[in-house]
Amino acid sequence: FPVTIDKETSTDNVGVEVYNIYRDGRVINRTKDLTYFDYLVENQVTYRYQISAMDLNRNESVLSDPIDLEAMRSATSVVRG
Repeated sequence: FPVTIDKETSTDNVGVEVYNIYRDGRVINRTKDLTYFDYLVENQVTYRYQISAMDLNRNESVLSDPIDLEAMRSATSVVRG
């Protein structure tokens, strides 16, 4: 049940180090990649996703607007932040 979160490139005067991926208000992963696959979801359950960027000094951006997605067995959902 992959959910793809696609975060457009962020900029920072120090440089973006990682993107924090939030599901239902909790960080579930940090990634340097611009695409993240969340396979730990259950079919027909709705999850809320948000993204933030963290720079080299560990400063975190504000969270993206939340997007609610229902995990579907045969579909991949894309969230753009």
